[in-house]
Amino acid sequence: MKKVYLFESVIGSHIWGMDTPKSDVDIFRCYIGDSGDILLGNKPENKNFMELNILDIQESELQTVIEQLIINNYNYLVYVFSPVTRWDSNGIKEKLKKYAERCLSKHCFDSIHGLALSNYKKYIESNKDNTERRCNIICRTLQFGITLLNEGKVEFKPFVGGNKDKILELLEKLDKAKNNSKLPDFSPDDVGREMFLWLLTLRKQML
Repeated sequence: MKKVYLFESVIGSHIWGMDTPKSDVDIFRCYIGDSGDILLGNKPENKNFMELNILDIQESELQTVIEQLIINNYNYLVYVFSPVTRWDSNGIKEKLKKYAERCLSKHCFDSIHGLALSNYKKYIESNKDNTERRCNIICRTLQFGITLLNEGKVEFKPFVGGNKDKILELLEKLDKAKNNSKLPDFSPDDVGREMFLWLLTLRKQML
């Protein structure tokens, strides 16, 4: 399928202020697929990954980005809210960010809790990698979720001093944050409709 790239964000340790001289640069690219191919029934690929020297690049088609923002998928919130934009064609990323701000909901808990818990079990509980670095990565995700649920804002703050007990403490705080959050349970339906109408307009422009 033909691709037209729309924007490129830096993700990973650099946006959290947790990178080292040895850190790879993690990149997210959003593209829009060829409208003719889609009308012929060819579904856009969900997600691609590639390594290029020191770059680790992930890609998703715009429709996938929209769908995942509506359900407040943690990874896609990071992709769109990343404070480091390498380039943004026609302000597409900024447009998505404004939509995403209106989509923020308690639904973010599911992916944040799920990701943190699975990584805790995979790396910490199993002793596969219980280093402070690994714990800090899990803790920063939980910290992100707690701030989002408590304050309704996206914030990329570094985390230091992570350990097993700290992860368990933050998991408990995440649960409390969800219960006390003033965010809506789910993204408003009208925002989702607006996003898909915008996508339709972009697809028509590419016919």
